[in-house]
Amino acid sequence: MKINLEKLRPYLLNKEISEKEVVKNIIEISQKFTKNRQQIIDYVEDEDLVSSYALFYLPTNVPKFEFVFSKLDKDLQDYILNNAFIDVGCGPGTYSYAISMLGHKADNKCIDRSSLMLKQAQKILTNTFLEKEFIFQANLAERIPHSTLFFGNSINEMGIQNAIDLVNIVSPEVVMFIEPGTSELFTELKKIRTWLLNEYDVVYPCPGNGKCPNSWCHQVLRMTHE
Repeated sequence: MKINLEKLRPYLLNKEISEKEVVKNIIEISQKFTKNRQQIIDYVEDEDLVSSYALFYLPTNVPKFEFVFSKLDKDLQDYILNNAFIDVGCGPGTYSYAISMLGHKADNKCIDRSSLMLKQAQKILTNTFLEKEFIFQANLAERIPHSTLFFGNSINEMGIQNAIDLVNIVSPEVVMFIEPGTSELFTELKKIRTWLLNEYDVVYPCPGNGKCPNSWCHQVLRMTHE
């Protein structure tokens, strides 16, 4: 699943941003993710940073969803593709983009507290997938039982309890999450996994359903990009 960057660029909030500026901004964003996490939210409040984030992270994260999706059995794939998909912390629309490329046609809600990120997601998604409707909103407060609730690199920012609260509110049939591969975060993710096991079965990556041999739950996808 490859994305042509030149087709993506016209839909950036700042489509005139230079490659030099993008590189500079990605270094700044990366430092916020790793060294200055108290400033992690700052990047969603600046058009140039949001544009740089979209141009760099959307193409590099989309293949992660395709990889995980390919590990699910056909019946579950069909269920996800034919029912509502809720993209929590959607950012520039990365994982809504990914599932749309795989043929999703049902309701697609993009949820993000950042108005700039929602604006960026709207520009990219509505101009790329002309025959599909997307719903963009800042929060989610309704029950949507026949759905997939997806967290894409968002639980590490919103926190475990907020994620659990959202699962309780939405009552989805399927819960998926892809998060940064650090032992610190996955120690926390094991908490939400333990809680989810009260209501759900694990289908991927670990079928242990509670019998975990490790002190932290981990499944790391290692890949390279052109």
